[in-house]
Amino acid sequence: MDVTLFNQHSILLPVLATLFLGFLIWLTLFVARFKVILAKAIPASEMATPESVRENMPPSAMQPVNNFNNFFEVPMIFLALCFYLFVTGTADSNYLNLAWVFVAFRYVHTLIHCSYNNAMHRFISYLISCIALWTMLIMAIINAL
Repeated sequence: MDVTLFNQHSILLPVLATLFLGFLIWLTLFVARFKVILAKAIPASEMATPESVRENMPPSAMQPVNNFNNFFEVPMIFLALCFYLFVTGTADSNYLNLAWVFVAFRYVHTLIHCSYNNAMHRFISYLISCIALWTMLIMAIINAL
């Protein structure tokens, strides 16, 4: 197999891992909500709006919701950047290593957010993932010039 081709396609593995994280967050959110709905026998009519959901859900069931919302912020930039690197054929091992750092610390961020939710621990994992992402972006901009 051509090394260049392998390197270009390998940048898509962190993309798949990130998308799988989105699925895991959604699954966690679904299970957490479903448990509360069954335990409290909440009728569907009381879950019709975001406000009514917040009123009926304990904080522990809202943490996955907040994490899922976060998933559509910084990770979307990561996904777009990885697709840019793939399409332009500019991905290399440096980008790939940084991409895996980003993904690993997004998983850590999610584990913290959906479990014991220590804000400082969550922030540190967020910061490390962002440093990896912004480094990738700066590298891509410099390489594009």
